[in-house]
Amino acid sequence: MNSRYYFFLGIPAVFLGVLAAFGSISLKAQTQISNPPSLPQTLTPSVSFQIENIPSPAERINQWSQNNSGEPMPASIAFERPTPDPQVLQLMRRYNLKPEAIFMAAAGMIGTHDVTEGQDAASAVAAARQKTIQMMQEDLDSVPQRFKDFIENHPKQEIVEPSSEDTEQALARSLLEGIEKSEVTLSRARGGQPLITGVKVTGSVDDLKKLANDPKVKEFEPGIVINGNVFVPTPTAQPYQSQTSQDIADRVQVIKGLSADEIYTRIQNRSIRSNP
Repeated sequence: MNSRYYFFLGIPAVFLGVLAAFGSISLKAQTQISNPPSLPQTLTPSVSFQIENIPSPAERINQWSQNNSGEPMPASIAFERPTPDPQVLQLMRRYNLKPEAIFMAAAGMIGTHDVTEGQDAASAVAAARQKTIQMMQEDLDSVPQRFKDFIENHPKQEIVEPSSEDTEQALARSLLEGIEKSEVTLSRARGGQPLITGVKVTGSVDDLKKLANDPKVKEFEPGIVINGNVFVPTPTAQPYQSQTSQDIADRVQVIKGLSADEIYTRIQNRSIRSNP
């Protein structure tokens, strides 16, 4: 299972290379098409590009019915808020949907877990949660070494100087905030709390039409064929950034209130002790 998580205030080390290579990510569903064919398959889920005048969902379904009659159609959906795993499974079974990707959100970040070929809905949802636990634990396990490297490359004077407020000091704060995000996400994932914000699926045109009208579905984005390639717009992620950021609002506020000396001390302390 290929999985990716994106922080909005801090970034796990595993994703720094991807984001540095591709920059910011557009998440507006109506103008975004994921997986451009010119990019390597191992990286395309992390990138998006835009097209003009994308047809409406109804128009896309009609086009698929005319040009791909009888073939399963891909689509992405988003829920109003993170939804319990059993409810997600119930919805996929109700409309005979095959899972292709699981979208999750927690602590102000979003994640995508691609489903392994042939994997059923129950095992795909379980694997997405387990992968989230694994990724967050690995991120936390790497904290002592990452913070040690930061201390070695940034002497205390660089952090506490007023001129560093928008550079080294800001980076130090974001490191601490990122750890808070990983800790909260790990706790929510281990505790079985709702994380799933949507799914990418394939199903019959008739079942997808019913899915689009299900009260649990906030956004419905069926696939579109462009130059012979099938693309599926990604549901909007912005609402989940705001919703799930509330999970860590108090923790982040504490970090924002720390003095430069306190920031440095926290990073120094975390660089010499292991995570529980």
